[in-house]
Amino acid sequence: MLTTQRHILGLYCEIEVAYSFDADERGTFVELDEVWILGYYPEGCESDSVRRSDYVSINAKADIRYLTDAEIDDLKAECVDHADARAAEAGHYEDSADE
Repeated sequence: MLTTQRHILGLYCEIEVAYSFDADERGTFVELDEVWILGYYPEGCESDSVRRSDYVSINAKADIRYLTDAEIDDLKAECVDHADARAAEAGHYEDSADE
């Protein structure tokens, strides 16, 4: 599960993405399972807006079909980065446990 901030569906949103990830010799494959919009905020008010009074919490499931191809590609790329980072962390912790 990835939580990120993204400009999607015409709004700056805090979203949570559930995804499936598979990597093999043919490449890396990501499937977006669900996208939840946790809240949105005025354009230009990104990271700090969650603490501001103009943040609107909605916690609604987004219909992925309304995302543009570019938005989907961006989310998939961020999911790959997230999965790679988690795998690297897991490998790092396993290596540390062996020492």
